[in-house]
Amino acid sequence: MIVDLQVTADHLAANVRNQLRTRPVCLTQEQKLGQDTVLLDHVEITDRTTLRATPRTVTVVGQGNVPVDLAGSAVEVTQEVVLHLVTVNGLLAAGTSPAAQMTSLPVDVRFTLALTVVGGTPRLQVTYVPPIDVGGLAQLIPGVGQQVDAALTTLSGTVPLDVRGLDRLLLRSLPPVNAGLALDAGERLVTVRLEALTSPRTVTLWQELYAGAAPDRLDGHGWAAFIDETLLALTTLELANAAKPTVGTFGAPVASWSPSGRGIRVSRSGTVKDVGPFDEDADVTVTMTLEFSVVSPDVLRLRLDLDVATDLGGLSGLMGDILGLEPDLDAVLPTVNGWTKVGATTYERTIYPGLSSPLLGHLVVDDLVPDRHGLHLTGHVAPLRPLTPAGLTVEPARFTWQLTGSCSRGIGIRNVGTVTLTGTGSAPLHLCEARVLFDPAKQFPLTVVRDEDGTATAVRIEVGELTEEYLSAPAYPCVVLIKTNGGARAVPLGIPAQASEEELRALTRARWAAVGSCYQLVDMLTDPVFWIPDPPDRTSLHRWDVVMAGLSYGEEVVMIDSDGQRVATGVAGATGTVHLSAVVTPGPEGRDVVLSRSRAEAPATGAQPLVVDVRQTLLEGVASVPADEGLLALRPGRHLGAPVMILVGPTESTLLGLHDPARPEPLATLPTGPRLVAFADGTHPTAALRSNLDLPDGLAASWNRRRGEVTLFAPTATATGPDRVTVLVDPRG
Repeated sequence: MIVDLQVTADHLAANVRNQLRTRPVCLTQEQKLGQDTVLLDHVEITDRTTLRATPRTVTVVGQGNVPVDLAGSAVEVTQEVVLHLVTVNGLLAAGTSPAAQMTSLPVDVRFTLALTVVGGTPRLQVTYVPPIDVGGLAQLIPGVGQQVDAALTTLSGTVPLDVRGLDRLLLRSLPPVNAGLALDAGERLVTVRLEALTSPRTVTLWQELYAGAAPDRLDGHGWAAFIDETLLALTTLELANAAKPTVGTFGAPVASWSPSGRGIRVSRSGTVKDVGPFDEDADVTVTMTLEFSVVSPDVLRLRLDLDVATDLGGLSGLMGDILGLEPDLDAVLPTVNGWTKVGATTYERTIYPGLSSPLLGHLVVDDLVPDRHGLHLTGHVAPLRPLTPAGLTVEPARFTWQLTGSCSRGIGIRNVGTVTLTGTGSAPLHLCEARVLFDPAKQFPLTVVRDEDGTATAVRIEVGELTEEYLSAPAYPCVVLIKTNGGARAVPLGIPAQASEEELRALTRARWAAVGSCYQLVDMLTDPVFWIPDPPDRTSLHRWDVVMAGLSYGEEVVMIDSDGQRVATGVAGATGTVHLSAVVTPGPEGRDVVLSRSRAEAPATGAQPLVVDVRQTLLEGVASVPADEGLLALRPGRHLGAPVMILVGPTESTLLGLHDPARPEPLATLPTGPRLVAFADGTHPTAALRSNLDLPDGLAASWNRRRGEVTLFAPTATATGPDRVTVLVDPRG
């Protein structure tokens, strides 16, 4: 029970070429040649493709599921490819344009095509056949043959063969037990054969196929299909069994190919007792005919006719009623849907086969050829989509200072050079390799930018501070060597320059403005909470405002800085909310603070996760004032509605006005004592000294004992708003 699909060898060769042109071949090896270096620019797939049969042992499943080894064959494809070589100096001279070819070498690539069945699915097996003959190129580039073989081996593999169109023709899915691919004796036709059910002739049929004796079914068309009558009979017998008579005694249905050569006829004969006016026994034959026709390209129609013949004249219509033949096939055949009643006992169904696969292309059904042994379809092959080889266009953007990064990776200022890659052919562009051509000082780290599909779209160089090694040596430009299946380029990005003070000021303002709306996720409360807006800067301060919701009454939450010191403590009230605020010195690698939660008991089952809202504000040093080594405390306060800071000494304290934080103004010197309480918002001035102080109006101060000074900090004036971080925390103590 076989299905044959047949195309011309020329069509298969063209399809193979098309598929090869979509597969990138990367040869990244280079070879020194005097003062220059030779490398591959691209591989060209020419239109010269030949097919021939090559012997191989084939195992088929014979009758009784017994495996039998046969002297079979595979289809060997010989494809001419041209290796186009260029030199590095040629690439440098061409810049962003294609370089002049140093030489072009045509070589033959060989691989075999075979069909196998794996897990009930037919699969096309492609196998590269080494070694490749590179001729004189082997003397120019030693070992190049092995390198080419290694690259082309990636063409090997297996892919499933799509046979869903055949399932639609058969009205059922029949997984094949055998599958094969063979040329005819004249190497003019290619036959793809699938066998769903074995028979006594199984081994003979496969021997004939591999001997090149498959019949030519094309009849001058682009392709042909043949479905053995026994496969179609299975479907028709199922229909007949579903519509069998409900009275009388009948034998098993018998299927045969219809005389028209276009379908299957199933008959069932029997006897119905005591019918007619004389209560006679009637010999009855019920016939079901299923025929195919092509109504338009790629549209087939199935016509199902039911007929009752009896030896009692004039009783045929009555006999149909007596036999219980249900006129509604949807009721009689609940497992076969989609039939339309078009007559008293006639039904039709439309099929859209859609026979298509990468191996064979889109096979359009045009005609049905009457055949004595099965369904014989012919048609044309849909024209192949014109496929132009991959080409490469590069667009360089020379080094400029700009913002880089993201909230999760940190927002920084870097000198960035970019090469944008664009494919110009219909074949996909593939990046084989990208590297900086010459960089002894390791100044130019390279990254590849890819889209969501993983396709390389750009090559990016990000330079921070120029290294001493780079600055002390003669300056050299950054040149990016790019190798793709669409060609190679050596793209100059120039020599990175130091940023001017004006550039740095503008970028710093932009960087501060970019830190808004950054979010992060923390799994546990005791994890360090990272500073997101920018890399840690020990000359700045970070203000943390933390609001926790969902706590139990009486729970305590402590904020601890990177030195292990408590900087803020809060206890949840009736609303279960705590607000913590602290100014801290930036921690190592952005790890500023840890939030520690204490609770008397484990969370209740089904408790809601804590929601922690964290606001981060970057504070920049704006002024410094001398501070005596004997300083006891720094205290915030207000005087006449304006913010002040009190420097508390052993005997006297200084009141600094902060109306203009960049120019703190001494307002008064007072004896240290109870009178300071009014200025310190009720806080006793002898409380423990903290190195960082949170002041009104978003200001802060930090005391550096070693330098003997207090530095005032203000929020960055150009920031659009404080950075926000939403942290979801598990309800764990």
